[in-house]
Amino acid sequence: MVVKFGIYCPDTLSLNPLRPILLGMNAKSEVWPSLQSASQALGSQKLPGIILDSDTDGVLDLIRAIRGSELNQKTILIAVGKSESAREAFKLGANFILEKPLMLERIQKTLRAASSLIQKNIAAVGASAP
Repeated sequence: MVVKFGIYCPDTLSLNPLRPILLGMNAKSEVWPSLQSASQALGSQKLPGIILDSDTDGVLDLIRAIRGSELNQKTILIAVGKSESAREAFKLGANFILEKPLMLERIQKTLRAASSLIQKNIAAVGASAP
């Protein structure tokens, strides 16, 4: 099963290692160029996984909105950021955090764990469908 992640991370030093790891896991990714495009996409489509740069202005408000909406309320959310903003994102409902500067092994472990959790969530929804 292919897992899809939506990504908003204007920090290219953080974004660049994420994408090849996702590709190596046979996961797809949609990268949003702006906070506004991320917000619009998340308001209109359900995604199994979301990766957000919590150091970016407005992202913590977006996390609040995501967790307050029915569409992506239970989506697996990964926050990428420096320790303070990442911890705040976790308090607001991020399932995982990746602290900057990113380390390859930590990225791989976190994305594998998130992907596994996403697949379990998808299987549980499928099992409960009439």
